[in-house]
Amino acid sequence: MKLVVTRADGLESSEIGRLIETFPPARREQIVRIRDGRRLAESAVGEACVRLGIAERLGLAPAEIALARGERGKPFLEGDFSLHFNLSHSGGLVVCAFGGAPVGVDVEEVRKIEFRSIAERCFTDGEREELGRADDPLPVFFRLWTARESGAKLGGGGIFAALRGGVSAGYVRSFGVTREGELADWRTAPYVLSVSSPSPVGCTAEFRSAEEILRAWTSLCSART
Repeated sequence: MKLVVTRADGLESSEIGRLIETFPPARREQIVRIRDGRRLAESAVGEACVRLGIAERLGLAPAEIALARGERGKPFLEGDFSLHFNLSHSGGLVVCAFGGAPVGVDVEEVRKIEFRSIAERCFTDGEREELGRADDPLPVFFRLWTARESGAKLGGGGIFAALRGGVSAGYVRSFGVTREGELADWRTAPYVLSVSSPSPVGCTAEFRSAEEILRAWTSLCSART
């Protein structure tokens, strides 16, 4: 499994606009409805990262990449392809996961929130006990939450499935991510990332700047038009 990590907060609004213009009309219309500037940038960079990763791995032209969503909202690549992917973003960081089997990924910026009420409503007894034992419970909460949501996304759900406890059985790994996009100890990193797969597989990470993704994707689109 390959993780591609990037930051979405390094591009100008005009560059984000250039990215959005390269997407199919339906997806373009969805993204431009996002009012929050950071979330819009994350969505645009994430979409380009996914499409570029698919193009590079399968040798497809941009126009040949047909993305659809399952009945529970999980995006997938239409056609007879063995490539699976998933996407998550938070706090300006974007993570795309690619693999030969279903995958779920979730990243969260570690920030002060009222996590105890969420844990009380959503976590299992074992999760709440682990949280209660922690000297520093905040990163533990985000590790547990990202593990839960990545498992929900593995099975085709998302945040609502995670809230309801609809988490698929799978193999979960958790990492910290630095602001420069490097994997680190989740206990002290500013971001916590969890990735779920049906069974244990190797996992590598690559940081690509948003500028690199912009150049590579727009160049590919221009070359194939």
